[in-house]
This record gives sequence, C-alpha cells and structure tokens, in this order.
Amino acid sequence: MDWVSLLSDRRLQGSGASFTHESRNPFETDGDRIAFSMEWRRASGKTQVHEPDMAGLPVRTRGTHSLEVSRVGRSLGQNVAGTILARHNLLDTVSLDALPSIISSAGLAHDLGNPPFGHAGEWAIARFFSRNQELLSKIPGRLRAEFANIDGNAQGFRILTKTAGWRKTGGLQLTSATLATMAKYPFSAEYCPKPWGKRKYGFYGSESNLFAEMAANVGLEEILPLRWCRHPLVHLLEAADDLCYSVVDTVDAALVGDLSHIEAIELLMPLLPDGESSYRHLTDPMSRLEYLQSKAIGRLVKDSSEAFLDQEQSILQGTFPGDILMSLPVASQLELIGRVANEKIYNSPNRKIREECGDEVIVTLLTALCEAHMERERTGRPIPSGQAGDVLRLVYDGQELHKLGDNRYQWVRSVIDRVMSMTDAQATRIATAIDPDLRNRLELKISNSRPVSSQPLSQF
Repeated sequence: MDWVSLLSDRRLQGSGASFTHESRNPFETDGDRIAFSMEWRRASGKTQVHEPDMAGLPVRTRGTHSLEVSRVGRSLGQNVAGTILARHNLLDTVSLDALPSIISSAGLAHDLGNPPFGHAGEWAIARFFSRNQELLSKIPGRLRAEFANIDGNAQGFRILTKTAGWRKTGGLQLTSATLATMAKYPFSAEYCPKPWGKRKYGFYGSESNLFAEMAANVGLEEILPLRWCRHPLVHLLEAADDLCYSVVDTVDAALVGDLSHIEAIELLMPLLPDGESSYRHLTDPMSRLEYLQSKAIGRLVKDSSEAFLDQEQSILQGTFPGDILMSLPVASQLELIGRVANEKIYNSPNRKIREECGDEVIVTLLTALCEAHMERERTGRPIPSGQAGDVLRLVYDGQELHKLGDNRYQWVRSVIDRVMSMTDAQATRIATAIDPDLRNRLELKISNSRPVSSQPLSQF
C-alpha cells in the first residue's frame, strides 16, 4: 500500500474528490459532519461501561469516550506524520495535518454504531435473533447470519455511508480515508468463526458494494472476496481506543466503587514515565487519579507512536501480526489491567444487574416491533390497526413509515436501525410505554443492587 492512495479524500457514490477549503482540509470537514450529526449527539446518552449519569457521577458515555479517543488519535497522528511524510518524500504534496485529522475524525465516529446499554445491547440483539430463526426464515442464509451476529462496527459503517444525514444517498459523505481508518475489521460477517460469540466484522451485505468502493479508493489489498487488509491508520486508532479504555475505565471504576483508590493507583502507576511520582503531593483523590490518568496516557501515546514508526513497513505490507499496545514495554501491565477490568469492572454485580435490565428493554422492543411488522405482512397494510399500528407509530416517532420496506430483510434491517440508534433512556421510555409492567420489574432489579460508590472518593 502507498500513502498517496491511503490518504484519499474521495467520497463515495460518484461524488469524487472533496471540495477545497482554504482554512481546513477535507478530513477536518469529516469531523465537523460527524460532530454535528444526530447520531453523534445520541452517543452521549449511551452506556460506555456504566450507564450515563450513574447516580449523578460523571462517568464516561459513548460520546465522551469517542471524544477522548479522537483527541488521543489526533496526538498519535501528529507524532508520526512528519516522519512518515519525510520517509516517502511527501512533505511537499501532503499536509502535515492530514494524518491527525483523519484519525481524529475516525475516533469521533468509531462507536456510532453501538446500541443502547453498551456491548450488552449487542449481545441482547444477537440472542434475540439467534433464538427466533423462524422470523429469519425468509431471509437468505448469508444475510440471516448478520442478524444473529449483530455488530456495532458494521452498523457504524452503515450509518456513516447510508442512513445518517439529510442527503438522499451517501450518508454523511465522508472521505474514503476516514472511513477506512474507522474500519477495524475490514471483512464481512461470513469470516466470523461462529453464528454469535466473537461477532467482530466491519460491514453488512447491504453495504458491501460501498465498502469495496472505499477500499479501492484508498488502495487496500483484497486478500479474499469481501476481506481486505487493514488501513495502516487503523492501528493508531485501535491504539487510541485501547489505551483510553485501559486507563479511564480504571479511573471510572474507582469513581463508582468497583475498585478502591489503592487498586486503581497500583494499576496505573507502572504505566507512568520512569521517575514520575510527583502525584504524591496531591491530596484530593480525584486529582491524584486524574494526574495518573494524564501521565499514563501521555506515556502510552509516546510509546505507541514510536512502535508504529518502527513497524511501518510491515504495516504497509499488511503483515503486522498484532496490535500496537501489545508490542510496548508495558504490555504485561496492560494485560493485567485487562484481567482486573474483566473480573471487577465488566463483571461487577452492579453492572450485571444493569445489563439484565438493558436486555429486558431490548427484548421488549424487538418483540413488539417484529410482531407489528409481521402484522403488516399478514394484512398487507402499511400501518395495521390496533396495537401493531400503535407500536409502529410510537417507535418510529413521526418517521415516514412507508419507507420501512415490504420484504422481510428490509423491515428487519429497519428494526435494527431504529433500536440500535436509541439512547439508553429513550429505549427504556419506549419499552415501558409498550409494556407498563416492565418499569416495575426494572425498578425491582435495580433495588437489589448495592449503591454505587460504596467507598466515596471523599473517604480516600
């Protein structure tokens, strides 16, 4: 692969290269389009690890996490841009701010496809369709597998290239370089090892032609049909994503009480630059954690930049075997943080209860919507009478119902589009309107959980 093609500013579906603007490059325009989109605003109401505004605590949401990844990605791009362009004699033809702008925009967009309630929402949707195979019986097998193996990455590509924005086609009309940098899994669902479990893939069959067009624009090598090698900047975006949640999930866990402040400090301290210990003069516990967070991220950004430059040749050849963070000197500490997070954060009793609540909300929505659409099929009426029609009007909330599609594949896809776009609060509000008894069941579950922040920061 070569950098001139990899930094292509061509937009999809025949719109050609981006317009020229004297004060910003086309990749910055991508970031503007993402940040002002309805889909990005919804991200602030979606769970990252803990539900938004958990007991009034300022925990990360999908929106704040994406913003942090965007900023870290921008720093990584700034660190490597000069060296990369100089190595390939591109300093006179490519702007130094191209690489950081691409990664920054991709960071803003990388989680747009995630449903309410975090990854638990993905699992809930996958389980629902894997247990309702009769519902999918009229859908071709290859496409059917996507519904029982739903993936936020593929949903994100669909949003950006098709469903978002006001244009009739093309979604937000982002540059090919930004879309390719967001594509951490540049292959279709058929390359996943089993129907549902490890779900990661990058695009649905409905957008495979758009992905192929994007891949051609930036010069990605097609390894097999519907499977390409990664864009090199994916490795930096992935590093930004992974180092953010490794560090900040630890901080948020101390905030809500899943970890003690001593545990959080002991996990973060080995990530600091050598000799860095001036946090000890800070007495406020949140100031200590924020200091450690800042220094740990700074060190990881520096080391990741250097590792990327060291591995550039194998990355361009598509042969780099792993991820950047696991090649760093602190890889073993990052693995330890991952094990602790899996045990004490991602599988904490509180989080399990909240996931069960999210699962009930998702299943309520999917059940009611699919039953309503089945009634459309049986009656041949765009909006059936009775409860089915009431559900459709409630869930689609003024959207043009005649665009929902008449065949099974189209309307199942429309159901997933709608449910995955919802915020946690919106999904809960609509589900409890459909099933009023659901609210009591959710409140009972939550009442059985312990209060968050059982060791308030003021006691550290």
